[in-house]
Formats: sequence, C-alpha cells, structure tokens
Amino acid sequence: RVRRHARQQEHLANHDALTGLANRHNLMRTLDRQSEEHPAVQVHLVLINLARVREVNESFGPRAGDTVLEVCAQRLAKALAPLDWKLFRSSGTEIVAMGTGERLGTLEALVPRVLAVLREPVPVDGTPLEMHARLGSTFFPEDALDASQLLRCAEIAALHARQEVDHWTRYSRALDRAPGRDLKLRAELGTGIREGQLRL
Repeated sequence: RVRRHARQQEHLANHDALTGLANRHNLMRTLDRQSEEHPAVQVHLVLINLARVREVNESFGPRAGDTVLEVCAQRLAKALAPLDWKLFRSSGTEIVAMGTGERLGTLEALVPRVLAVLREPVPVDGTPLEMHARLGSTFFPEDALDASQLLRCAEIAALHARQEVDHWTRYSRALDRAPGRDLKLRAELGTGIREGQLRL
C-alpha cells in the first residue's frame, strides 16, 4: 500500500492534472537525462501552440477552455501513439512532442497528423469549434545543448509559424536575427514568468 501510494504521488508530481500528459518538469528532466546519457542521439521537439484557447476562455469561460485543452490532448495522444512520440504539456496552451533517434523519420507524418487532429471540431456549449495551432520544431544537438535552450528554440519557431501556410516552422538561427528580434526576449520572458525567475 505504501509503495502504491508513493507511485501515485510520483505520477501526480510528473503529470498534468487536467490533460493527463507528462508535465513541463517531466519534459525538462527527460531532456536533460537524454542529453547526458545519450549525447550522440538526435532529439527532435515539436512545440504545438493551441492558438484559440484564449478566445474560448474569453467567449465561453475558463471551464470551456479547460475542456478544449483536455479534448485536444486526448486526441493528440491517440493520434500520435502509433508514431511513438512522447507528449508533454509544457504550459497553459503549449503541448510538446518529443522524438528521439529512429523516431525522427516520422516527423513528416507527425506534423500533418497534428494539424488534421486539431481541425476536428470540439463541441463547446453546442458550438463546434475548429482549433488552430502553430508548430515550431527544433533539433538536439544542432540547435541547442540543454533543455531550456532547446525549448526556447521551439518557442521561437512556433512564434514565426503564424506567417507560414502550414503553420509550421523549423527553427534556424536566422530567426533570432530576423526583423522581429525581440522574439528571443519574449520567449525568454515567457519562460522566466512560468518558472518564477523574475524578481522585483
């Protein structure tokens, strides 16, 4: 009974209560462990930013927004299970897919599958809502060597994805030097706020 309770507590500490996905803490720990134990193995992150959740919150209330997040997370988990990518809820409206080694070959299949899943209407108070998403992808070790920087690269790519037809951008260092150079600062500020790094 004690062991079962300990396992339950560990699960709660490492998973998001709303979506059931592994949480940001779990993501960072997994990335750090992967880079330390398997430094030669490629890791690919795809950050999925659910762009309309805030609109749902404003129009239907936060409970409806939670429902949309939960439904989208469940659908993504089911759709991506055959591709063997791990899913994490990184922040309020961000879900991260992580693939390693041989799974990287499935990236071309992953992106259209994600976009197709999110186009399936989610019923909210009798109104079918089609979700929009912006996807940013990045590689370890090409783009960054630690978890925080790798996630930052994915966030920057996702911010640029709104300008693309398929709403997906692969990170490159040129994005940091693009006219919207403050993207780097905005991404780092967002991370700082979420992780409680700011002090007055």
